[in-house]
Amino acid sequence: MQERLEKEERQGRLEKQRLNYELEIKKLKLGVSGKSNRSVSGSSGNFEVTKYIKLVHPFQETCR
Repeated sequence: MQERLEKEERQGRLEKQRLNYELEIKKLKLGVSGKSNRSVSGSSGNFEVTKYIKLVHPFQETCR
């Protein structure tokens, strides 16, 4: 009985470690820091379109 409980506890710890590992991998893929959810691109986290609109190519209706 005691051995079975210890085995279940070990399995529970291993499962928790596996889930934490998968969560960290997903955070890294998304570029999310564990300490903050702020945007990496700017200190305020606000994106202003007016600053970057000149980088957008003009619209052309014809297809290539």
